[in-house]
Amino acid sequence: MSQGPERRDDEVVLYLHSTGTTPAMWRRVPPAAFGGAVSLAPANIGYPPGPPLPRGVVCRAEEDADQALDALPPGVKGVHLVGHSYGALVALHIAAALGPKVRSLFLYEPVVFGALLHDDVEIDPDVRAEVQGFVNHPWFLSDEARLGGDEWLELFIDYWNHPGAWRGMPEAGRAATRTLSWKMVQEVRSCFFSSGRFGDYRQQAPLTLIFGERTTRASRAMTQGLAAVNPHAEVIELEGVGHMGPITHPSVVRDLLLRHADGVLHGL
Repeated sequence: MSQGPERRDDEVVLYLHSTGTTPAMWRRVPPAAFGGAVSLAPANIGYPPGPPLPRGVVCRAEEDADQALDALPPGVKGVHLVGHSYGALVALHIAAALGPKVRSLFLYEPVVFGALLHDDVEIDPDVRAEVQGFVNHPWFLSDEARLGGDEWLELFIDYWNHPGAWRGMPEAGRAATRTLSWKMVQEVRSCFFSSGRFGDYRQQAPLTLIFGERTTRASRAMTQGLAAVNPHAEVIELEGVGHMGPITHPSVVRDLLLRHADGVLHGL
């Protein structure tokens, strides 16, 4: 891959992390990506090094987007957006705010569950049933006493990974996740209630959309729905990979990101 020899101070790459992870998920991307543009990887609200989000406080994806926008240096002329899952949803909100300043987007399985809930969206009945299973769940999105508890975390972690993933985590990992759990609840609610229609996410800038072959039905449908309203997007399915591809297969995702960056820099 060819790289620019000098640092680009007029452009920024924003790396947005997913629910329950940290900005370290993007640490394998070399600083020279995107021609050496300034790299920023802000932590979501409620994640270290900031304080946990107090229980009962509401926080939406738009607020994480605003925090990331506040981190941009004055006078920046262009922004590349890189996000996974909830981070990709935040990236879409940032893109709406930045408009023509967006230079490109690299999004791994944006979780716009709300876009699948509209009656005029044609989706597979199994996908609709999967999404409605969360919306109509007796407590997953609504029971204040159970939100963010171990039962909630088990359902969330196992859905995106595999059955038994939560119980198979080392206790230290479960303890660290519990400190984030209330903000995780807020992020999940945003995926359902702070995401609009697919048409709201039309982009003009170069766009790469990635999903894993082994992801959930709903996540595949969300990526495909975004691709349908962005016919210029490059859509990549990763064989043998699931929703957590940037964590489980970081080198594969890094190489695709570098290919995306190289294509953007050279107008490919």
